[in-house]
Amino acid sequence: MGSTGKFLKGCVGAAFLFGRESLSIPRRFRLPLLLSWILGGIACGDVRPFMARLTPPEDDRVAREFLAAARANDSAKIFQLSAPATRDIPDFRDTVSAVFAHLPAGVVDTIRQVGVNINISQKGRVSSLTYEVHTGAGWGLANFDVRGDDKMRRVFGFHVSRIDSSLEEQNGFQAGARHPVRVLVLALAIGVAAFCIWVAVAAVRSRIKRRWLWALFALLGVAPFVLNWSTGDVAFRLLQVLILSAGFEGSPPFGPWLVSVAFPVGAIATLYRIRGGQPTPEDVAPPSVEPTAITS
Repeated sequence: MGSTGKFLKGCVGAAFLFGRESLSIPRRFRLPLLLSWILGGIACGDVRPFMARLTPPEDDRVAREFLAAARANDSAKIFQLSAPATRDIPDFRDTVSAVFAHLPAGVVDTIRQVGVNINISQKGRVSSLTYEVHTGAGWGLANFDVRGDDKMRRVFGFHVSRIDSSLEEQNGFQAGARHPVRVLVLALAIGVAAFCIWVAVAAVRSRIKRRWLWALFALLGVAPFVLNWSTGDVAFRLLQVLILSAGFEGSPPFGPWLVSVAFPVGAIATLYRIRGGQPTPEDVAPPSVEPTAITS
């Protein structure tokens, strides 16, 4: 679901929960329900179906066969699946053996794709495919760059590394939940989002001019900082505008979750406008009438 879809979903939820025709939901429960409505659509879904649709089947076949050949030290197959410029490298076969020796030894029981990047240019299509490999000795990652014409696809680059555990375990939500500071940032994101929604609803219910525009403005935050839930790294996006002044996105199960918190400038300005635009008792009180003496 894109940013526009999430925003519209939140607007529909707000209209349903806070509108005059809403169901008989107690007021104290409406804001938590709206937050659940919105945050339920923010979390991204499983990326595996998307990767399967994006990955060219021929490139996937070539990469997997190259991996199997390298594990089996099948020089003829490796030579067949390699691009001409790659197999002309001096001591190419020894280089392949040395590189793939970094993968965990033993019988492979799991090979699954965890990444795909497709680059299309005038020179053709280049597929960068990443696979997670597991044996009894541990986990590893293997990346292959595949290119060529439609009739002959070949590997022209590869990279191998060891990892301590599966990407699904490293980037799982439970891993970051063990760190109090990251949990505090997540709570801050939820609190800021709740504050923006509360101010937007208050603007709609107020008597200020252009209250709907102020309500929309209340949902905007600027200059967010982004926390990598898995590693704890923080980045700043000074020129970004964030709806609800908070974000929670990821590409499970292999990518990290990102928690964003922005400065709620829209909500603060709208709240200030509401407090400055409400009528005072003097504005609404009827004018006083001085008694006059009646003389004959």
